[in-house]
Amino acid sequence: MTRNTPETHSLDAIIGNKIKWLRIENGASRTHVAAVMGVTQQQVSKYENGKDRVSASRLILLARSFNKPLSYFVDAEECGVVKSPRRTGEAMWGFNKLSEEQQQAVNILLRSMVRTVK
Repeated sequence: MTRNTPETHSLDAIIGNKIKWLRIENGASRTHVAAVMGVTQQQVSKYENGKDRVSASRLILLARSFNKPLSYFVDAEECGVVKSPRRTGEAMWGFNKLSEEQQQAVNILLRSMVRTVK
């Protein structure tokens, strides 16, 4: 089992907390989560406490079992990968509300703005 390094400790803790809250919110036991992930209850406890890293394949098994997207466990903004995905999401929501003609106009505007910035 791979142990934490200083660079990954906070991410492991974030993912572990998400596993714990998913389990609690769904009234699932550690035994159930362990069976889904193919590990022991003790290993689930280590994941939940951020002491061990969870493999992507085990997260996928858990996500499928609880009908959650993989992104439930790893939020880009929370992990410092993206500065503000909420803004992007809000912009896309607004963009999708526009008519096709308005969307084309916005695309033309954005292209001209990007060319100006270069």
